[in-house]
Amino acid sequence: MSKNIEEYLKIIYSITMNSGVAGTNEISHCLKVAPASVTEMLKKLDEKGYIKYSPYQGAVLTSIGLKVGEKMTRRHRLLECFLYDILKLSKERVHAQACEMEHTLNDETEWALCKMLKHPNKCPDDQKLIPPCDLNFGSCDECQKWSGENIEQVGKRQSSLVNISVLKECEAGQVTLIRGDNRLLRRLSDMGLVLGASVEVTRITPPKTPVEIAIRGSKMTLNRDIALNIFVERMMTEEKVRQDQETLSVINQRLEERNRQYSIMSEMRELLQSCSTIQEMPPIITVSITKLFPNADGALFLMNDSRTELQSVARWGDFPEEVDENIFAPDACWGLRRGRIHEVEDINIGPICPHLKHPPSAPHMCLPLIAKGDILGLLHLSMKPSTSAEDRWNTIADLKETVVIFAEYLSLSIANIKLWERLTDQSIRDPLTGLFNRRYMSETIQREILRAAKNQTKIGIIMADIDYFKDFNDTHGHEAGDELLIKLAGFFKFEIRGSDITCRYGGEEFILILPGASTEGTCKRAEHLREEVKNLKVYFHGQPLPPITLSMGIAMYPDHGTRLDDLIQVADTALYKAKEQGKDRVVSGLIP
Repeated sequence: MSKNIEEYLKIIYSITMNSGVAGTNEISHCLKVAPASVTEMLKKLDEKGYIKYSPYQGAVLTSIGLKVGEKMTRRHRLLECFLYDILKLSKERVHAQACEMEHTLNDETEWALCKMLKHPNKCPDDQKLIPPCDLNFGSCDECQKWSGENIEQVGKRQSSLVNISVLKECEAGQVTLIRGDNRLLRRLSDMGLVLGASVEVTRITPPKTPVEIAIRGSKMTLNRDIALNIFVERMMTEEKVRQDQETLSVINQRLEERNRQYSIMSEMRELLQSCSTIQEMPPIITVSITKLFPNADGALFLMNDSRTELQSVARWGDFPEEVDENIFAPDACWGLRRGRIHEVEDINIGPICPHLKHPPSAPHMCLPLIAKGDILGLLHLSMKPSTSAEDRWNTIADLKETVVIFAEYLSLSIANIKLWERLTDQSIRDPLTGLFNRRYMSETIQREILRAAKNQTKIGIIMADIDYFKDFNDTHGHEAGDELLIKLAGFFKFEIRGSDITCRYGGEEFILILPGASTEGTCKRAEHLREEVKNLKVYFHGQPLPPITLSMGIAMYPDHGTRLDDLIQVADTALYKAKEQGKDRVVSGLIP
């Protein structure tokens, strides 16, 4: 854009701030340019779409011209502030110097200048308002306060200026500018079409055909060529105001509902982030989703570790409790098959998922829970029957939009909890056998000692070791030895009580913790394990491996000590004696 055009638009902007139209003589006086030259430039600006110009009435800015004029005025007045406040130029030199510099100012420099001057809102000389900035100043609150009431009103009025032929049917406008000679102006005046008159388009006509309008209740037809020279400011009819108010009310209600939903989901996300296990999730999800969708039934299904089936972990509303409805294979859901939301708006048309043995009579959807490409589960929601078809469709549309966001939150939360569980499990379990490791064993015995001391009960500790395990590895190989350790771990899990704890102490040594067991009971349990392990069948590469025997040492709390190290030492010593006495036997520790 040339410097000349920017200067003209700045002057027109300045004039129209005080009066509705910038006359040719006013512009000529401000720029000190001959009226004929001004007229020629105004015609060019009209052709380019920056202004609407009539030789008899003057010029007004279009929305495009308004932005340019506003920007140049703002830059000019920012420079005036800079020259006067920072460089200390006299007021007489400020204006001329600012005019020379304003065309070289870019957005980045303007932003820096605005920030350095701490967002001034008046220039130093005549105290005129600096127009509001249209740059992206981020969180600049001050820039939002720049615009005065008159700037805002002029901006709205000029940006809404349109040709009368653009008005829609039953849309009204106030005549603001008429382009034409005196003869045309008198002719239109006789018809009542003067500046300030209110007009309304009564019927939309095809292009190049007359425009039908109404003025003060009287209908008339305007030639299209004449209509193209009449510009109006849009006016809102009472019906339009009522419709806009209703629309605004609906939007406000939806925004309030959306804020409520986001608040609930934010609270749910915070709670889920505090969960340590998957078992802690269902109550949180049930409460949150009931608040979010009070008119919906549904269930949350999670994929099992073997990825062969999904099982419900949470249900709400009237979702069936039958087993067939709550356990199903992944292939029984269209949403899981397709990897995206499966929505059924009409049960007579859409395919129904096979896992729904009693399909809901209202619209419903199945939404896969996916995180990092891994299918974690399924969220199923169905709407409760509604008496109004319109309400039903609006509700299902809103449900679909919100449930997608809800499912994203839920998927990430489930993935994070599963990752936490996996990392926690890896830190306390032996990677080969899956039994608890030595670290967990130490923490558990300490905890059980405190509990036993409080309840005045005993704890049995069995240290078991595989006899001749080194020879076994040398003969059959370490892979066969690993297979034996895995099978032995499974044997211990099967044979002990649910409250007992089995740990791999190291190598071929295992420790069994029996809370609440008596000395006699611990010895009997050890003897039972020693006999039964001889019947353990282990196969490697299809070939049976020879049976094994166990040597065991027993320590009892508090008989053999009250400290962890003392109990482990007693059990280890007893185990050593069992080895010395010929292996395949149980030896109890000596009471000090």
